[in-house]
Order: sequence, then structure tokens, then C-alpha cells
Amino acid sequence: MKHWLTRLNQYLSHALETYTPELWFPLTIVIGAGIYLGYLDLCASVTRNTIFGYLLSVVPVAITSFLIFLQVFHRYEKSSRGTTWNFRENLLTNLRMIILGSPLLLLPFCYFGTQKVFPELPFLIFLVFLLCQYTLLTSLFGCVTPFAMSWIWKGKPLTDDTLRQHLQQLAEKAGINYRDIVLLQTKSSKLANAWVAGILSKWRSVFVTDHLLEHLSSNEIETIFAHELGHLKHKHLLKQVAWIVLGFGGQLALIRLSLFLFSFFTGIPAWLYWLLFASVNFGVILLLVQFGLMQFWRRMEFEADAYAVELTQQPSVFLQALRKLIELNDAPEDLNKFNEMLSTHPNFKARADAIEKLQLQER
Repeated sequence: MKHWLTRLNQYLSHALETYTPELWFPLTIVIGAGIYLGYLDLCASVTRNTIFGYLLSVVPVAITSFLIFLQVFHRYEKSSRGTTWNFRENLLTNLRMIILGSPLLLLPFCYFGTQKVFPELPFLIFLVFLLCQYTLLTSLFGCVTPFAMSWIWKGKPLTDDTLRQHLQQLAEKAGINYRDIVLLQTKSSKLANAWVAGILSKWRSVFVTDHLLEHLSSNEIETIFAHELGHLKHKHLLKQVAWIVLGFGGQLALIRLSLFLFSFFTGIPAWLYWLLFASVNFGVILLLVQFGLMQFWRRMEFEADAYAVELTQQPSVFLQALRKLIELNDAPEDLNKFNEMLSTHPNFKARADAIEKLQLQER
């Protein structure tokens, strides 16, 4: 057993080094979902569809997969990026992030609850009613995210008074309100980043990591902060909520259509039916997410970049800050066309070209 786990660990590590995460992760999801649904069907059949059968299928697979992949990623980060946090810190941080995402577990209850209460509801009306529930849940999730992020990464208010004053002046110049600027403790994981969270301004926070503050100058930090203000100026957080809700609706419509089409597949084993069903649905959904949602995300980054340059009037400093973040996070500076389509952020060259084009237009 130990030998088998060692070989599996070597294979997964090799896969991480050989293939880009954008390709490897969706492939794992599709394969894992097919295997998991087949296993779930087997356990439910053996236990005659009891609650115990579903727990038997869900809990061991989920826990085992989570621990295996976390261990592989932990070793990979230590060897390739030189992170210093131990496995316990990594595990606790990821568990907190899972708890952050736990409200999403309410979505299936909304679906089955609505179906149970209104069994005869036409599908389109059912879908609209369900999307209203999803909108409410996603909005509430967006409101409490700032507090959750502070809890996950042990956030505390930024204590550098001079820097805080400069950042506050930028926010006032932009006409943006927020609750606080929060410093996140990420040195051991070597995460250099900044982001904004919170739909409501009185609960909203702008986050910067201590690893970023340690390696960027004050001017560079100001341009990165202005980029995050750009997300707020263009109402990107609200647009993200809309995309997520519409994405859920699209998934439900796709599943409903697939169930109708797969009803013609008679005489095949149940496990094969669910394997085909999961592969088709997860494949289509992942393609839509990767090539549709990712393009939307990249467009938001271009808009935030443009606003950062407009607000600070320091394009060269902003590009220098972006280059440093790429180096600190061991991210590739340039991506080929295909890998870029699978990424939430444009590559550095595309961002630099867009800023240069913007400057030429202003002259």
C-alpha cells in the first residue's frame, strides 16, 4: 500500500510539473467526477439507496482525495517555490477556505426544496424562482467574504500610517468607500497579492499580503491598490455575482436537457449511464467556464489596469509592480494563446501592450 501511494505521489508530482494547472485541473475534475458518480451509484445500489449508502460514497472519497492532493501540492510548492509553512498550517488554511465556501452547499437544498414544494411548476418559472434564491445567497456570500478572508489569513489592520494615508488619499480621489485596509499574513506561503472583497461599502475591505509589502516600494503598492480600486469603480464585484448566478442557471438548463437526451439511452448499466452523463455535463460546463468566464475575468483585469494608470499616472511603476508580483509568485510572464484562454489574468505582455496603446490614444 505504501509503495502504491509513493508511486501515485510521484505520478501526480510529475503531472504538475509537466502540464499547466489550467489544463491539468479541469481534466482531473472530469475524470474524478465520472469515477465518483460511478462509485456513488455502486454504494447506493449495495445499500439500497439509504442515507448510509450516500455517506459511504461521499465521505471517504472526499476526505481521501482532499488529503492526497493537498499533500502533493504542499510538497510541490515547497520544492519549487520554497514555501516554509508546514503541512498543518496548509491544511488549516484550506479547511478555513472550505468553510468559507460551505454556504454553496445550500444551493442543492434550494433546488430540491423548490422542487418538493412546487412539483408542478413549469421549468422556466422554476428556473427563475431558483435563480432569485441563488442571487440572494450569492449576494449574502459576497457581503460576508471580507470577514471570512481576514479569518482565513489572520488579517489585521494595516499599521503603516504613512502608507495607509497615501492609499486613503487615492481612494478619496477615486470616490471609493471601504471599511478597512487589511494586512494578511502570507509570508510562510509566499503569496504576494492584493484584492478587494465585499459588495456593501460599509463591510468592504481591501486586502494586501505582508509578502507583497515586503518586496514592493510604496509607489508600486499604490499602483496595485489603484488596480483594486478599479475593480470597484467598474462594479466588477456585482458583475461577478451576476455571472455566477447566470452560470448556475445555465448548468441547470444543461442538466435538464441532458437528462432528456440521455433518457433515450436504454439498456446500458447504471454506472456507464452516469459516467457518460457526468463526462458530457462537466466537459461542456468546464469549456464554457474556461473559454467564456475566463475571458470575462481577463477583460475585468484590463479595465482595472487602465483605471490604475489613469488614477496614479504612473504606468511604468505599475508595470514594474506587476512584473515583481509575477516573480514573487513564480508565475509565467508570458503564456501561449491557448493557455492564456484558460487563465483568469492576461499575461504580462498583453497587459503592457494594452497600457502602451492606452497612452498612445491619450497623446
